[in-house]
Amino acid sequence: MRVKEIEVNLRTLIPHIKRKDVVYYFDPLSLKIHPVTISNANYYKLRYIEWFKAPTLEINGIHMHNIRNTDPWTDSMKKVSIIRPKRGEHVLDICTGLGYTAIGSSLRAEKVITVEIDENVLHIAEYNPWSRKLSSEKIDIILGDAFYVIDDFADYGFDKVIHDPPRFALAGKLYSLEFYKKIYSVLKKGGLLFHYTGAPGKYRGLNIQKGVINRLRLSGFRIVHTYKDYGVLAKKI
Repeated sequence: MRVKEIEVNLRTLIPHIKRKDVVYYFDPLSLKIHPVTISNANYYKLRYIEWFKAPTLEINGIHMHNIRNTDPWTDSMKKVSIIRPKRGEHVLDICTGLGYTAIGSSLRAEKVITVEIDENVLHIAEYNPWSRKLSSEKIDIILGDAFYVIDDFADYGFDKVIHDPPRFALAGKLYSLEFYKKIYSVLKKGGLLFHYTGAPGKYRGLNIQKGVINRLRLSGFRIVHTYKDYGVLAKKI
């Protein structure tokens, strides 16, 4: 197979960069650059953070990663480090997004199954160089609603789960007692769950973490550690 080589003077592309908040891709057929965005019922954007930093995904102006005093990749690796996947282990990654936690988990785990409900999100990830290792043979991507897809794993027995859902207002059922019971059922005894919560509503006096902790306990989990305004580490007992 012969691949045609293309030489492009990058300086000629600079005038076509109209926005500094979005990542662009180069189309070798048209020899033009285009912003990585999708506009349909929602507006998706691969948001530029800074040079040599992984971008984040924005949906309707809401960014899907923690970027305050950190960057998307660093923060995702923090989540992975909390559950510490080990060689031979199987990890369930709920809400793929751009795939950073799935990729991080796959560096040591034997297998990572990651679930994403929105095909537009996966399409955006295809244009993100930081997401390219989602194609690893160690990662299986499932397109579907995690609330229902998880039922297919009733007999799987995961060692670790990373649950990184959108805000409660956008995905309330992924914070429900019923869903936590489902997560509990697919974990091995002694398995760990890290549930990212952030602190939405903090300045309005809301405490999302408190409700999450109460429902996890009702599901049978033992709370191992609470990361204030960040997340909860729980264990199946």
